[in-house]
Amino acid sequence: MPQDPAIPFVRQKYSTYENFFVDCPYCGFPNTFNRASDFACFEPIARRQVTCQKTECQESFFIGGDLVNPAWQMLIIDCQILKSQKYYAYCILNLAQSFEVYLSLFLRVELLYKPYAEEGTHELHRFNDLSNLLYSTIKKFTFNSLSGVFITMMLNPPNPKGMAEAEAFINDLPNKTNQPTDDLIRKLPDVHLSQLLLDLKSPRVVTLRHQVVHKRAYRPTIEEVDSSIDETQRLLYAIDHKLGLLIDDLNHYVELANGG
Repeated sequence: MPQDPAIPFVRQKYSTYENFFVDCPYCGFPNTFNRASDFACFEPIARRQVTCQKTECQESFFIGGDLVNPAWQMLIIDCQILKSQKYYAYCILNLAQSFEVYLSLFLRVELLYKPYAEEGTHELHRFNDLSNLLYSTIKKFTFNSLSGVFITMMLNPPNPKGMAEAEAFINDLPNKTNQPTDDLIRKLPDVHLSQLLLDLKSPRVVTLRHQVVHKRAYRPTIEEVDSSIDETQRLLYAIDHKLGLLIDDLNHYVELANGG
C-alpha cells in the first residue's frame, strides 16, 4: 500500500544509541522515541511512521535521517550530548563501554561471521550454537581479559577455516586472557599497530571507569572527559582502520566470501 504523500517527513533532531529525538511537525512537541521500548528495533531509521507522543496531538508523520554508525561509535558520539549536559561520569562509562563493545565485535567477526562465511554451508543452527558459545564464554570477561584475547589474536591470528576450528578456539579463549608482554608486542613488524596495542593494554578511561562505578563513586572533571574522548577515538578508530573497518553484519562477510 503506497504511503500517503500528505503525511510529512521529518528528519531527526538528533539521535543516540538508545533514543531518536524529533519535534512534531504539527504541534512542535519534542518527541523522544526509545529504540527498544517504542520501536523494538535497532536498525537505523531511514523512514518510519510514528505518532506524536503529546496526548492532545497524536498526529502521524514519518521520521528518518538516523545515524548509521556502529554501536561502539554511537557510544562515543553520545558523549557530546552527555558532555554538554555535564554528565561527565556517564561520558566515562560510555567510553569504557565502547572499548568492550568494539572488542566483542572483533570476536564476532573473527570467530563467527568469517568462519561461517568461509565454510559456506549456511547451516544457521550451527552458527547460532557457536554464537551462544561465544557469548557464554566471554560474558564475564573484564576489559583486561577482552583486550588480552584481542592482543593475543592480533599477534597470532587464528584464521579458523570453518566453524569447527572456530569452536575449538572459542573453547580455549579463557586460556588466552593474559596480556602479552610489552617486549612481545614490540616485535610486531608494524610499528604503528604495535604502539596501538601497547596503549590498548591500559587506557586511562578504563581506570576512570573503575573509580566511577566502585564505592568511591568518583566524579570526573571536564579535562578528564576531554582527554578520555580523545584517547578512545584515537585508539579505536585507528585500530578499526587497521582491521579494515569491522561490520556487524553476517551477510556482509558471506557476500565477501562469495566474491561480492
